[in-house]
Amino acid sequence: VEVYAMDIWGWVPAERGSVAVPHRGPAGELTGIKYRARTRKWSAEGSRWPHLYGTWLDKGRSSVVLCEGESDALWAAWSMRNEPVDVLALPSGASQSIADEWLAALKGRKVFLVLDSDNAGMTAAKSWVNLRPDSLLARLPEGEDLLSCGIPVNEVLARAAVPQRSSGIIDLQGGVLVRAGGNGNNVPVADFGLNPVRELITDDGPAWEVSVIGKPGTTMIRPRDLGASSKMRAWSNLNHGAWLAGDKECQGLFSWLAAESSYLPLEETVSKAGRIGRSFVGPGFCIGSDKVRYVPPVTGNAKLADKIHITEGNVDMRALAALEQLNTPAMMSVILGWLCATLMRGKQAPAPPLFVSGESGSGKTSMISTVLGSFGFKTEMALTTTTPYGVDCMVNSCVGFPVWFDEFRGGAREDSLTRLRQLLRDAYFGQPSIKGGMTANVSELTEISTWAGIVVSGEMGTHETSHRDRMIMIDLTREGKNANALAFLKSRDVVEGLGHSLLTFLARREDVLFQVRPAGPASAPDRLRA
Repeated sequence: VEVYAMDIWGWVPAERGSVAVPHRGPAGELTGIKYRARTRKWSAEGSRWPHLYGTWLDKGRSSVVLCEGESDALWAAWSMRNEPVDVLALPSGASQSIADEWLAALKGRKVFLVLDSDNAGMTAAKSWVNLRPDSLLARLPEGEDLLSCGIPVNEVLARAAVPQRSSGIIDLQGGVLVRAGGNGNNVPVADFGLNPVRELITDDGPAWEVSVIGKPGTTMIRPRDLGASSKMRAWSNLNHGAWLAGDKECQGLFSWLAAESSYLPLEETVSKAGRIGRSFVGPGFCIGSDKVRYVPPVTGNAKLADKIHITEGNVDMRALAALEQLNTPAMMSVILGWLCATLMRGKQAPAPPLFVSGESGSGKTSMISTVLGSFGFKTEMALTTTTPYGVDCMVNSCVGFPVWFDEFRGGAREDSLTRLRQLLRDAYFGQPSIKGGMTANVSELTEISTWAGIVVSGEMGTHETSHRDRMIMIDLTREGKNANALAFLKSRDVVEGLGHSLLTFLARREDVLFQVRPAGPASAPDRLRA
């Protein structure tokens, strides 16, 4: 990118560690110079900004990407250097008035507006759309620009669309939603009003994060909530309101929300926590270059907000040494290595579960609880009380993040044990399991993914070949316990921020896979040598 910036766009190093960014007219004449030095910006005396930035490189092609700033334009141009598209930018920020010359230069061309996702950027976007109604607006996550958002430029442009207009059926008046009528005779369709905060991309289509007027916080409204008046009544009841209208008004509300959010931030969402693209995503956090928001699934909610706590903090490096000494070094290196590998692999096989067995008093539960808890994972499920439905929900909730099933022994629920055994067979290759009864419609089938990092512990081992060939198995003894290391790690101050630091470190690394190397005599069957 650096070479491209100098050779094509003319960026050059300047005094005091700054970079000089020249602006030129259509014939290449210099009109101004901006200087950048980290957070400082200034302009050369006498600089003028009459032309769109990059206009001297404009080849008049049919498609144009219009960015807000020079850095965004450079990034877009470099990313799409092999595509038949011109890249321009506003010469002096979002607040600059739109010149007739700019509109003339863009006449008859497909224009992609990629402005910053803040109030100034979206206000400028509205001005452009008012003058160029066919402009395609590419929205970004809140507070981001094209360079900072981490989303590939071609993906940003693929999501661009002409801002929607409301059908006019529903409007907001006096703080409540109303059905627009003739002569101002508006009829309330609910006893509450909504303010959209952002639009969300979900597996089920567009959804919205909204605030209910007069109520604290925000909530989420999905397409299925707007599919019928009965669904909307249920949503309203959950949010302490009442829906007073029918199916037609539900469709009108969908149209109104889409139109009202046309200039709001647009964010991608997932309903599984873990390694998503180039980021680690979970309740309240996204660590990595891909900006993704976690939202709980509509059905089969494992309530991860109560179980996964990844927060920033000052890391005490002694905690890592204590983790390595929690049991014998050979045991702990396997366990910690498994944890890092399962966090990094995403949806890639093999994905062997970790099985920790040992007699009573060997410290299985304390050791696993301490290791996972030190990194922010409180995902323990006791098989003595967990239902098969609970097993399904937990395994289905994560990609790579560890989910732990304790009490794998004779006293556990037999139906839950049976369900877990099946999922353990599927997990090695990430093979989905099909299950009924996960929704209100008991006959509806649901796909249960098996990409979670499954941990199993208990006094009862497993002798099933299909399990032993596909799991990392560890047997603990009482002699390996280190009480001092355990006591040290029990302090929250010691492990605070450890999980966030680990995920930040791993997010910068390439995906890794567990490596399965044949062992034993060559004459043995492959299954016995894996």
